[in-house]
Amino acid sequence: MNHNDIRGKPYKLPASFFRCVHLRHLSLEDCLISHPPSFRGFERIISLKLYNVTILYTLLGRLISHCPLLEQLVLHLPDNYRGIIEVNAPILKSLDFIGRVWFISLKIVPLLAQLSLALRGGYILEAKPHYTRFFESFCALEHLYLDNHSVKLLVAGVGEVPTNLPFRVDCVKNLYLFDLYLSELYSVACALCLMRSFPYLEYMKIKVDNSGVPIALDNIDLEGSFGETTFNNLSIIVIRSIRGTNPYMQLLKLLLAKSSALTRIIIKALTYEDYEILKSVIEHSEFRCASPDTEVVLNY
Repeated sequence: MNHNDIRGKPYKLPASFFRCVHLRHLSLEDCLISHPPSFRGFERIISLKLYNVTILYTLLGRLISHCPLLEQLVLHLPDNYRGIIEVNAPILKSLDFIGRVWFISLKIVPLLAQLSLALRGGYILEAKPHYTRFFESFCALEHLYLDNHSVKLLVAGVGEVPTNLPFRVDCVKNLYLFDLYLSELYSVACALCLMRSFPYLEYMKIKVDNSGVPIALDNIDLEGSFGETTFNNLSIIVIRSIRGTNPYMQLLKLLLAKSSALTRIIIKALTYEDYEILKSVIEHSEFRCASPDTEVVLNY
């Protein structure tokens, strides 16, 4: 449902809507949600998608927890949204979240297998030190999608980059990093720290955002910090929109040198000039491959 009134304000869902207790799939966009006190939840819903909706964060948490059969949840919240999101969904398998919130808490999600996060920041978000323990309780998560801001926040908060998280997450096998600022070593170090904390990682895909400007903390020694790192199960890597300059080259060098099970790496250069630089480096064997079976595919 997508509806705005003639004044451009979001359409308020009528109280009668919350009596549709037999709904299985629900998608709402650009509307105001304020369910009545007597609302007991949508007991049959398995898929809930909310795009740019207006709802108090306390009501949002209550709405989610009152959907006991919920398996898929999509929350794309407006930029002016403020609050703490709590997700209690015992059989939730997939969560796609985009928003600017103070904190997101995944308290009861034991079956969560796919998670996509694009945390836009917030007034209190960066001050939450326990964000760096965000993944600690996951036991079924296999597919993880993170944007650049989420990677940095979940790894380091606003502090220095550790070489690894204070715990391992053995369940993550597929990692997708999108809009990653590889032009700054700080982001590269955060990504490497995250990878190091997923010892059974098998597949990784990176989509580079080249609009980032290097930050003041960009004096990190990647070789010194991650020289002892190995990725023993990583078999396929895909990197798109990469450049032929530092620190892109440092990341490639580390990935090839530390991935002993790597069978294929697909590299897509941003420009033809970058392609020529990367081609020359690869042809002259300036990158050492830990795996002799690695196939390097370079595209433009």
